[in-house]
Amino acid sequence: MSRLFATIDWKNNTVHFSGPGTYEARDEIKSLGIAVWRGEKKVWEVRVETLDRGELENAFPGIVVDEIEAQAPVVSSAGTEEKKAELPSSVPQGLSVSQVILKARQALKSAFPTSFCVYGVLSQVKARDGGTVFMELAEPERPDERLSCIIWGHADSMCRKLHEAGFRLEANLQVMFEVEMNLNNKDGRLSLRVLRIVAEYTLAKLAAVREQTNERLKQEGIFQKNKTLQLPFLPKRLALITSSGGTVINDFRASLDEAKFGFELFWYPVQVQGLEAKKSLVRAIQYFSKRQDVDAILVFRGGGSQADLAVFNDYEVAKAICLSSIPVLSAIGHQEDQSSAQDVSWKALGVPKDLGRFFADIVLNFRLSVTQSATSVLRLGNAKLEQWTQAVTRSPILSLASQLLRHRDSQLQAHANRIRDGRERRMEQAEIRFLNHGRNVISSMGHLVEKAGIRLDGIERLVQGAAPETQLRRGFAYVREADSGKFILDGKELPSHAEVVISFRDGERNAVIRNKE
Repeated sequence: MSRLFATIDWKNNTVHFSGPGTYEARDEIKSLGIAVWRGEKKVWEVRVETLDRGELENAFPGIVVDEIEAQAPVVSSAGTEEKKAELPSSVPQGLSVSQVILKARQALKSAFPTSFCVYGVLSQVKARDGGTVFMELAEPERPDERLSCIIWGHADSMCRKLHEAGFRLEANLQVMFEVEMNLNNKDGRLSLRVLRIVAEYTLAKLAAVREQTNERLKQEGIFQKNKTLQLPFLPKRLALITSSGGTVINDFRASLDEAKFGFELFWYPVQVQGLEAKKSLVRAIQYFSKRQDVDAILVFRGGGSQADLAVFNDYEVAKAICLSSIPVLSAIGHQEDQSSAQDVSWKALGVPKDLGRFFADIVLNFRLSVTQSATSVLRLGNAKLEQWTQAVTRSPILSLASQLLRHRDSQLQAHANRIRDGRERRMEQAEIRFLNHGRNVISSMGHLVEKAGIRLDGIERLVQGAAPETQLRRGFAYVREADSGKFILDGKELPSHAEVVISFRDGERNAVIRNKE
């Protein structure tokens, strides 16, 4: 539409339309009220019953509006001039409602002669058909201080840059608007007409919050604090901090249940967006951090816009994670999303189901390790048994017995040749002795093989009895240094107040050594 101008006469409830756009907008102009074309001035003069500048600007996008208070005489219904009633001198001279509104408009126009930029946090957003959006813009630290902002049509095109960056106009979003000041003629309410959304401000603001939070935690020396904690050998008791709505808890459970381990879950439902989200998250983290029956704290939520995830860049939330005495694992938003809460966590994963897979893999990998260890011990035992069997088979005793038999056979053969004169009986006796001697040698070898087998069985039992799992079931425990993981064989190696990890049959416990005075 061509350029259109309008001059509002609040005193006489008339609007004068002028400019090249009057011809194109003539039908819309006539629909406002009683319209008369003033050919000599080339303007449409429209008398309206009620009029609001915002409605006028909404009906004619791009219109340039000016306002005056015409000093026309008061006319009665009969068409004659009507004199104002005389008031006693004791009554002070006052201003009419329209005069107050006009003076307020003039003061605002003087204070804000052109458009200006205003920034804050959206607290309420209501969209109407036709692209009109009513919003409340609040001071971030004082949410009760608010300004009404209105987009009169074309909200989609105005928000295009925000949408392309993954944002939408919603509560808790930090925004900057280029606006014009407006005073409503009906109720005298101050409002801001949005001319442009400064998308660059929102993008830079959210990125800066994360950087400021991280830098502040680094300066306080607690940024890496949670990362230095040690996750138990087989974490079983998991504390869940997430919303009571949504399906992310089901995704997490589905991947966790693949381990079939019997995890114990403690769920603290929280708000993950909105004005109460920060307090809710901090309260839940601090609650679980004080408990002694929790192995790990899991903070997670599903995907959302950047504004939805903004609370996870909050300093108080990130600090609560840093100061937690229990390792915190997080999965917030989508795979590509990152926040301060994830930066300071013991471990950050992409999506909630990855958290379930992480703990399931710990159990599955441990089972695989035990199976591989048992297979390795069995293979070693079989190899030792084979080695002992071969050693017995290749023993010099067998070789010596064979040589002895051959030697005896030669002696008997020579002796038989010498006693051909009929000494049959002596030869038979010698043969019997030879056979007996051979049986004795074979019997001795059998005993040797049997003893070797018994010894191998004993070795196998010793190997099985020395296995780590067997020792733990018998009530023994392993002691390792908390920092290096080195096994402690001698208590004299440990100074007083040294931190150690003690492995029992059903898990691990942290302890501090105190030498007896």
